[in-house]
Amino acid sequence: SDVCSSDLTPIPTSTPSSGGLFPKVNAAPNVSRDGESIRFLFNLRQPARLWISIYSVSGELIYYGSALGFAGSNSLIWPVQNQGGGEVASGLYLYQLQVEGEKDVKVGKIVILH
Repeated sequence: SDVCSSDLTPIPTSTPSSGGLFPKVNAAPNVSRDGESIRFLFNLRQPARLWISIYSVSGELIYYGSALGFAGSNSLIWPVQNQGGGEVASGLYLYQLQVEGEKDVKVGKIVILH
């Protein structure tokens, strides 16, 4: 099962990706309503350590976590909380997902509505 903490656990499947080591990230939903957790979905060609960072639009680090990703489809859950476990305010947030050994950092936007 998914773990919602700073020590995130991806969910592996046995289907390897056909793109590069880290071709694409989807945030689902990218609009969270009433505290709904956000799932980051991505594929890895091989196992690798990864890091996720969530920032406010003012650049404040809200959440940071790391996990070991598996070859194939992976999923990380952000429980829409700050690093201390408190509720985050409604607004626009930016995420960064980086994989060990990759120069490419995936970035995107998510919206929190309460």
